[in-house]
Amino acid sequence: MLSVARRAHVVLLAAAFVAFSACHGSSVNTVPVIGSSSRRQNAQGAGVTVRTLYTFSSTGEIIPSGPFETDANGDYFGTLHGKSWQKSYFFELTPSHTGLHETILYTFTPGTAQGTYVGPIARDAANNFWIVSSNGVFVLRRLSGAWTASQIQYCKRADFQTNDARPVVLASSVVSTCGQKILQMTPSGNWFAKTTVADFTGKKIVPNGGFAKDGNGNVYGTSWLAGGAHPGAGPTFELTSNGGTLSYSVLFGQYDSQFGPAIDANGNIWQSNETNGTQSVVEASSNNWKPSVVTGATSLQSAPVADADGNVFYANSAAIEEVSPKSGGGFSVHQLYQFGASDYVTGLWLDVGGHLFGLDLSAQRTSAKFFELTP
Repeated sequence: MLSVARRAHVVLLAAAFVAFSACHGSSVNTVPVIGSSSRRQNAQGAGVTVRTLYTFSSTGEIIPSGPFETDANGDYFGTLHGKSWQKSYFFELTPSHTGLHETILYTFTPGTAQGTYVGPIARDAANNFWIVSSNGVFVLRRLSGAWTASQIQYCKRADFQTNDARPVVLASSVVSTCGQKILQMTPSGNWFAKTTVADFTGKKIVPNGGFAKDGNGNVYGTSWLAGGAHPGAGPTFELTSNGGTLSYSVLFGQYDSQFGPAIDANGNIWQSNETNGTQSVVEASSNNWKPSVVTGATSLQSAPVADADGNVFYANSAAIEEVSPKSGGGFSVHQLYQFGASDYVTGLWLDVGGHLFGLDLSAQRTSAKFFELTP
């Protein structure tokens, strides 16, 4: 199945943690690997290539969570869990002449304080990896040659909260959900000081956990309103940075967004929405924060991501779709690539070169493909 050997490489510890670099938060570098490719036409006639970089396949522990992270060597890092949700892993994909090689770096032990499920990771400038598990916020550090998971704050996942909560790395801190709280962690000696940015305990607001950040250190997120048989629409919010200190404010609501938002090059917010069973992709201008529907959707599967040119990508019904700004105003929408109709496409992210990466999960979750899509 999966290798349990650990590759030795130097990683700075939290004691050496200095100022974070925002470019380390979620960027991924393309690496030369051997993998299968396929090519399809989008609605505008331009061809795109989808290349499978790695296939996760086994009898159980094969469901990865994206986005992944990478290091200067071009190694990818991510988390993985079994279909039964009883065990999770922190892994590394290393380039070789035959493709990517998978190594399990750390196993989250079932029945312990670590929890049975972990979401996608975020890497800080000191090469620590941050995650949210079913039992709280953890940091993964390499200590004395072995990876160790240390709990920063205990909290149970709130009702209806997404399983894909991912911390966001800022210039000098890390922001994460923790149940119905939003926490900010700042290096302090060999450990981290915690500040509660927002606390919705006793209220119906549940932050989804998917964050976006702009170039000024402000953080944006979406939320549910919990209660009843199904969650409802919650506010989209901003954590405004003032010298590194964050303060919570509501931008607009009520939009029912299962995933976190994206921020485009002009500072506008993009997010998914569902109203009375009808799904759509919504944009809100930073000039007035008045959201409007850009295009309809049938089954949204991922948070949107935006590139430097203002194009926005998302997964809808196992297809990658793109929204592009028109020169005279407005947007054009077209499909880039259609995966298997019963597949689930998730965990999209862009590297600094504009290449789009993601995960294609089979209908039975018996395999998962890590792919790259390029024009």
